Order: sequence, then structure tokens, then C-alpha cells
Amino acid sequence: MNPKTAKHLSFLLVAALAGSCSTQAPPSGSSIDPTVSTATPTSTILSVSAPAPTTTTNQTRNPTQARREPGEVRREDFGEKWPLTVDAGIVRCQNGAVTFTANGFNYDVNGTAMTKNRGKKIDEIWADNPKVPGLKINISPIIDLGLKLC
Repeated sequence: MNPKTAKHLSFLLVAALAGSCSTQAPPSGSSIDPTVSTATPTSTILSVSAPAPTTTTNQTRNPTQARREPGEVRREDFGEKWPLTVDAGIVRCQNGAVTFTANGFNYDVNGTAMTKNRGKKIDEIWADNPKVPGLKINISPIIDLGLKLC
């Protein structure tokens, strides 16, 4: 039995148990099939709401909605606040050491990672702040994201 039919039958049963019934079309905007009448009690207003059943279909996934690897970040995620000169990469954390991988290179992002000196210096790809000469764009959102992954 399809879910719509089951919902109609359940509604009819509840309405029949509630007393005398009359038949009327469903309210506009209802997800109930308008070609099927539903019963509602004449002496009592009965409101039944339930989430519509979900079904799985073999739809083609939109390429822009492709599943990302944990820690994957992109310039488009941050807009003008993107702190790096590369367009995307993977943020990782191991024992408090936050690293960023882009274009095949690993960069040490936070102090913990820098003391272990396993990757390149983040300064190589850390963007200058165009509004304040001599300063860099705030990189703490990348560090915070990385620390959440630890």
C-alpha cells in the first residue's frame, strides 16, 4: 500500500471512530491527493498532521553539492575573509597541531604545528590584509576549524 493511501485510510478510520462523517475536499495547499475525498467529523474539527514519508530515489547529485572530505575548506566558504592565497585545501589536526594541505604541500598553521616543523611555513600562502598594509588576514577561523577536528 502506498503511503498516501495509508494516510487516507488512517484518517478515515479516525474520523469514523470520532462520530458521524461528511466528505469534503482537502484544504488547499494540502499534500493529500485532491482526487481522493477525505472524511471529517461533522460535529468535531479534527486536525491530523504528519510528516510526508520520504522515499529514496536514484537522482543524479548536483556536482556543486558533492560530498566534501572532513576539513575541506574553500575560498567561497569565507568570501572576503578567506585568509589564504590558494583557493582550497584540507585542514587537519593531530595532537593539537593544525595543518593545511594545498596543491600537494603541507603547511603548519598554528604554534603547535610550527614547533613540530613538519610542513612549510603558512606565511607562504597567508594572504596580506588589503585594508591594513603590513598585516595578514585573520587566520583564526582556519585554526578554530582545525582544532575542532582534533
